[in-house]
Amino acid sequence: MAALAVVLVHAWMYGGANDPGMDETALDAVIGELRVALMSFFVLSGYLVVQPWLRAAVDGGPAPSVRRYLGKRAARILPAYWLALVGAYVLLHGTGHRREAALGDLPYFAVFAQNQFEHTRTLLNPPTWSLAVEVSFYALVPLIGWVLIVAIRRWGRAGALAVAAALTAAGLAFTWAAYSGGWPPTATASLPTYLPVFACGIAAAALSHRRPAGRAARGALLVAGCALVAANGWWHHDGTGAAGKVLLDLPAAAGFALIVTALAVRAPRALAAGPLRWIGIVSYGFYLWHMPVLYVLRLQGWWAESPWMAYGTVVAVSLALAAISWFGVERWVVGETRQHRKQMRRPRATADPAASRGLA
Repeated sequence: MAALAVVLVHAWMYGGANDPGMDETALDAVIGELRVALMSFFVLSGYLVVQPWLRAAVDGGPAPSVRRYLGKRAARILPAYWLALVGAYVLLHGTGHRREAALGDLPYFAVFAQNQFEHTRTLLNPPTWSLAVEVSFYALVPLIGWVLIVAIRRWGRAGALAVAAALTAAGLAFTWAAYSGGWPPTATASLPTYLPVFACGIAAAALSHRRPAGRAARGALLVAGCALVAANGWWHHDGTGAAGKVLLDLPAAAGFALIVTALAVRAPRALAAGPLRWIGIVSYGFYLWHMPVLYVLRLQGWWAESPWMAYGTVVAVSLALAAISWFGVERWVVGETRQHRKQMRRPRATADPAASRGLA
């Protein structure tokens, strides 16, 4: 759902938003604020990726293997990203499009460094700036996880909330310094700016781990979360001043954290519908491919006059490419990585039967 919302925002920017008088309508305002769907990606990452460390802390088990964790993240993120990166370069090469990148710039994108250089920051596939932030968070998670284990074993869930609060404070301090000092986007389009958003997901994971909320509580969390997300959109649409420059979309992130907490235990049947689940499976590739598809449709003159038809076309073509990415690359790499891990965990053969029985 978040991916569909982000694609709608981008398709609308190049279509319906340009219709005369559209910028003064409620429809344009609502679609524009769907941009906060991106924050739900970060919240979900914070919620999901720290789970193994939470289990180790709460249940008393060993900490996860950092090497295994990094291998899983690399298998899930890199192949599809590199495929889309090459695809975007090929599709835009020689077109003269303002997002076209030189061949020599590809290494910056390949290692997620495009945000830190002005000459690559908005080129090729602009939405992948968020992937650079995600990968930075993944690299930091083992350290955050270790701190969580120490804090939870000493102070319980309050320790986890303290860690989330500390991450939030650090991120807000960074953003305040950036705003006050007029730092460039090459500095602010980075993990410290979005640490508070990831921290919301971490807090939600800590609060809900093995403590599922009751039905009434889940309903209250869902209503409160939706209200926060809507209030964030209203606040930013009307202009936020200095507070909004520092807090950014933190209210929406807190709202998404409440929504995730409410729905993770027992989601409504509508969210388990086949088409929606299928889009969820291929949503990573969908997100990676939609902007290059949009550029090509416009370059070739295939952009529909109706903004809804244009959106539908972008969705259909992007989903087709996402399916190719999932079935042809992502699923195979993830499956091979999982099989390799299983083989590595199998006990080695030994000539001592007693030792074999003991190992078993």
